[in-house]
Amino acid sequence: MTPPEVEPDPLEIARSLAGQRLLVSGATGFIGKVLVEKLLWSVPEVGELVLLLRPRRGDSVEERVRREILDSPVMARLRARHQAGWEEWARSKLRVVEGDLATERLGLDASAWQGLAQRIDRVVSCAASVTFDERVDRATSTNVRGAVRLLELARAAGDVPLLHLSTCFVSGRSSGTIEESAGDFGFDSRTLLAELDRACAEVEGDDGDEAAVAKGREVAAAHRFNDVYTLTKALAERMLEEQRGGVPLAIVRPGIVESALAQPRPGWIEAVRVADPLLVAYGRGRLRELPADPEGRLELIPVDFVVHATLAALADLGPATTTADAAQAGFGRGDVIRRRDGGAGGPAPVRYYQVGSSRNPLTLGELLAHARDGFAQTPLRDQQGRAIEVPPVRFVSPGDELRPANAGRTDRQGRDRVHEHFARLFEVYGPYLDHPARYDDTATRALSARLTDTERAAFPFDVAQLDWRDYVARMHVPGLQRFALCAESGEPPPSPGPASTLSRARLGELGSLGELLIEVARRHPDRIALQTFRQGRWLRYTYRQALTATSNIAACLAQRHGIGSGDRVVLWTTGSPEWVLMTMALWRLGAVAVPLDPQWPPGEVVDAAKLVGAKLICAMPRLHPALASAADPACPVVELAAPLVPEPDVELLPGAEAFASLAAPAASQDLASILFTSGTTVAPKAVPLTHANYLANVRDLVPLMELEGERLLSVLPVHHVFEQMVGLLVPLAGASTVSYVAELKPDEIRWMMSTTRPTVLVAVPRLLELLHGGIERSVAAGGPMLGLWFKLMFALSKATGGRYGHRLFAKVHQRFGGSLRRIATGGAALDPDLGRRFFWMGFRVAEGYGMTETAPVLSVNPWREIRFGSVGRPLPSVEFQLREVEVEGEGAEETVDVGEIWVRGPNVMSGYHDNPEATAEVMQGEWLNTGDLGRFDGDGYLHLCGRTKEMIVTDAGKNVYPEEVERRYRDLPMVEDLVVLGLPSATGRGEVVCAVVAPKATASEDDVMAIWPAIHERSRQVPSYQRIGRVEIWRGDLPKTSTLKVRRAALRKALLAGENGAAAGAAAPAPSAASPASRVAGDDTELEILEILAGLLRSRAELLGPGDRLSELGV
Repeated sequence: MTPPEVEPDPLEIARSLAGQRLLVSGATGFIGKVLVEKLLWSVPEVGELVLLLRPRRGDSVEERVRREILDSPVMARLRARHQAGWEEWARSKLRVVEGDLATERLGLDASAWQGLAQRIDRVVSCAASVTFDERVDRATSTNVRGAVRLLELARAAGDVPLLHLSTCFVSGRSSGTIEESAGDFGFDSRTLLAELDRACAEVEGDDGDEAAVAKGREVAAAHRFNDVYTLTKALAERMLEEQRGGVPLAIVRPGIVESALAQPRPGWIEAVRVADPLLVAYGRGRLRELPADPEGRLELIPVDFVVHATLAALADLGPATTTADAAQAGFGRGDVIRRRDGGAGGPAPVRYYQVGSSRNPLTLGELLAHARDGFAQTPLRDQQGRAIEVPPVRFVSPGDELRPANAGRTDRQGRDRVHEHFARLFEVYGPYLDHPARYDDTATRALSARLTDTERAAFPFDVAQLDWRDYVARMHVPGLQRFALCAESGEPPPSPGPASTLSRARLGELGSLGELLIEVARRHPDRIALQTFRQGRWLRYTYRQALTATSNIAACLAQRHGIGSGDRVVLWTTGSPEWVLMTMALWRLGAVAVPLDPQWPPGEVVDAAKLVGAKLICAMPRLHPALASAADPACPVVELAAPLVPEPDVELLPGAEAFASLAAPAASQDLASILFTSGTTVAPKAVPLTHANYLANVRDLVPLMELEGERLLSVLPVHHVFEQMVGLLVPLAGASTVSYVAELKPDEIRWMMSTTRPTVLVAVPRLLELLHGGIERSVAAGGPMLGLWFKLMFALSKATGGRYGHRLFAKVHQRFGGSLRRIATGGAALDPDLGRRFFWMGFRVAEGYGMTETAPVLSVNPWREIRFGSVGRPLPSVEFQLREVEVEGEGAEETVDVGEIWVRGPNVMSGYHDNPEATAEVMQGEWLNTGDLGRFDGDGYLHLCGRTKEMIVTDAGKNVYPEEVERRYRDLPMVEDLVVLGLPSATGRGEVVCAVVAPKATASEDDVMAIWPAIHERSRQVPSYQRIGRVEIWRGDLPKTSTLKVRRAALRKALLAGENGAAAGAAAPAPSAASPASRVAGDDTELEILEILAGLLRSRAELLGPGDRLSELGV
């Protein structure tokens, strides 16, 4: 009996796949993601999509599906369709299986393997390592063995159909017409696989990628392939063909897959792909000459065309005819069964579909011309926000040397880096800019012709219908900017959706701070993370660019400076994107960041580096020369700038690939930072904080601070952990943007506020006092009527509970950029009245409490339940104890409910670095003595009542240690004793650094009067916050203990009582007109100077004094 020929039936994709259970590998990849979206959009009746995902450290497959698929911008139209029911509906269609293509049976046990096989009807193999210059072991494992393992699964499922996504470039270096058939690859599959296995064994254990990549390139070249990617894809095809057995097999061979023509979104593309680096360089004006043939033909294809052709091939790929089917049709066992495509019984047929542009060719010259039209409509912008003009490219002989547009730049390193970058691009992608083969697509056209009219409109993939100019100029170039480059226009890029803060549970799964950056960059790659305005141009990093930059920095640190896990690196700099990126790169390496005060003398920086055993010092350009002669040769100094820190548009550099997914090889209990709470001239106190210390604080603060997609302006020192935590890590967890001021000057800060329009400010109370003083001065300058109006606005705001403060005080808000609503403050006590006045003006001011030793926050006021005068409620993971107070001196009065504050928690340090004596003074087991006194009110809010330790906290929030200041001012002429302590400042908040000087017994009055100028001269050599702001002359012996230690508490009490140590009954000498005591009280000239200074600072004269330094006031 002769089997009848079966005519091709009309093909209906949605009907064929309805109810089918499809296993999809590579669903989080570029093509896989679009394929999943298209199935859910156009085939909603599909039975189930079983997504095979590889597990990642600290990241469940369920979380990966949520982040990379459900929350992806590619699902926008589905979210709009299903609204609130989107996630529930999607989860009814999606099933996630944790499996690894690199392991036998996908890493499943026998039972799980069989269970998976029983619930799938078809297999779609999209997973691949698509990097052209991939490691040979990774390419072999994923592209070859992974494909074969999916074939084994299809066989175990009962010979269900398998669709394999390949590439048209499996033709290697062949020329002429390539048919849609089994390739003549010129190799034996077993021999080549053995050769690749040997190559993999040779590079096994290599930490770097260079040798493994070179080995793959060597094997590929030996078989006339351009790279290991196309070689392994060709081998996968051959092995599938040979081992398919009864599994129906279709192989789809697309060209270079680029952005979508229309679906799921016009121009959608996930990253810069094969042809795009060339277009990006051209759009940025960096490519004026190109050593290539303008008539070279490209095989480009939009991603939605590839997906549509894949689904059509999958729908047409029916199961093999079973024995039962044959019996029903009247055939005997000996009959040869003819399938629809004419294949014979036995091995199932293989169908090939080549999806490229050979039938509608696009040349390199046309691509760049169309791209130029696109950039004219939607230009890229330079760092000043100006549109970049793109001239026509000049093609030169392909043999000429590549010359980027900025090849004439004067800095050799920058020129070499640009040249190396372009040369590398041409080395990898050059062969595909004019591929010699032409690809027949007869079967692909026939497949499209069989679609019904309705389906052809829903699943278009006929390349002949493509208008290349319209696609490149109107779809691809704008899409490339919007989705892959984040639109460098000076404005925030279009956001795919609202920012989302990492959940507390997800934060708890992170093992290092490096993983925090990786996680946020995956969720919000296109959001601006860091920015500053410097030298007339904006420097902006998106989260993806920041991640790439840290990968490049980590590679440089490891390869050039030998920095690895546990190594210490000193950072001597002010706040900047470079500081953040370097710190994150160190954390991703598992190294330890040691940030130091930029006001420290170079000698102390070197001493600190020796103390912690640093291997490298990174100094900002302004400070770098100061260390050139002082540095230890064993600890070199590098400049914290380019090329060490690459600019945002630098892609992953050669050699940095191994660091692209690196989080930190260290455990969470390993060190992240060492922070100095004092200098190195006295017994240094350096606080070691672990990744776990930081992450514990982040985990507690993120849900409390609610910084999601905010804009912050950084004005605090970055060597302080308060700024690191509240000004960086917590905002980072919410995908916020942090802006850095190039110079901390009033004009710079005001300009940055008006330009970046921050929504949140992290500040110390002193800064708030200066800001408020400026507001009051402006009101006073406006005359009595404005002052009366201002009072009326305050009264009205109070009467309405502050709800309309931002409208009533709109002009005040405009001074701060117009968007500021929340202010987080710490480091010193906040005047409750000042906090209330800001609240009535429409700003929420939340005060917190902490210290360096606790990473740093211990308590904080919730934004919606602020209690002024309190430092808030304890963080969830922090335990407090109020212990009985031991007050120095006689007659100490006990205060009910007040105790010395002891704390413990996962954010608390384990002890000072190499200082067991200092550790013993503050630690009892896991408990830390804060040295502060406090009480809790009935609602659990903490109120601070004073301190038991001697540290001085200035009203600028600086921690000053008396012994260190005393060391700096020792050996002054005619001084017997000099003691430093804190006295109340003129603001009433914080303290001023006061020196109590006991002159030598032989000192004359002139000698005593010369002490102040001597102190003033010495102050020029010390950091501003350690400068003495007040001098008290003490007549007689200072109060001391039996061991001759100065009784600071008693001395302070005496000074506050007006005593000066003069013998009882003896009159103290009257101060002269030039003495320190008379300077504030009686010098009208000085008061006039203070008034002028207050005007410049927009502050009040009574807030200023002779001890205030301009650097402390923000000037």
